[in-house]
Amino acid sequence: MPRPNLLALTLLVTLVPAPLLAQSDDDNGVCKGGATSMSFNVKKVGELIEGTWTGVAPGIGHTTGVQTFQVDIEMQNGRPVLKSNGRMTRLNAVQGPRKALRYDFVNQRALPEEAHAVKVSIDDFGLTTGCDMAFAPQFAWQFGSGSRRSNGIYSFASPTHAIGTMWNSAQGAREVYLSR
Repeated sequence: MPRPNLLALTLLVTLVPAPLLAQSDDDNGVCKGGATSMSFNVKKVGELIEGTWTGVAPGIGHTTGVQTFQVDIEMQNGRPVLKSNGRMTRLNAVQGPRKALRYDFVNQRALPEEAHAVKVSIDDFGLTTGCDMAFAPQFAWQFGSGSRRSNGIYSFASPTHAIGTMWNSAQGAREVYLSR
């Protein structure tokens, strides 16, 4: 199955003019606050990322193959919630230092390259979409509990692009690329 727009992302990373890459995080409503603040306005970011997203996630371990899925983000009581396959959970803002991306939180090691959903540098991806990935807003989520649990972290680089990791209690992990 071909990966969505990977050629376009690669070309974008190499062809974006330097002034665009150098834009301030304060110019982007998603990552406003940049390097001077490790917090962000959950409601404002939630409103910017609300809507339907398509995810692509290659897996390792017990999650082999490429998974394509749809998620919906909507605001409820000023907080973003994630809906997928009839299930719903809160997107909880990660405050303080951001969590590592491209990391297998189950096995406590970096995700191998074959599990990368986007074949570009995470830093380049963030700059291309207007955020420094080290400061882009991150949200953590969890569906289920115990032996039927899945978790994830999404880092939103813009209102149309996010990257993150998801893992489950069966010891599987995936990098996730979300777009709309």
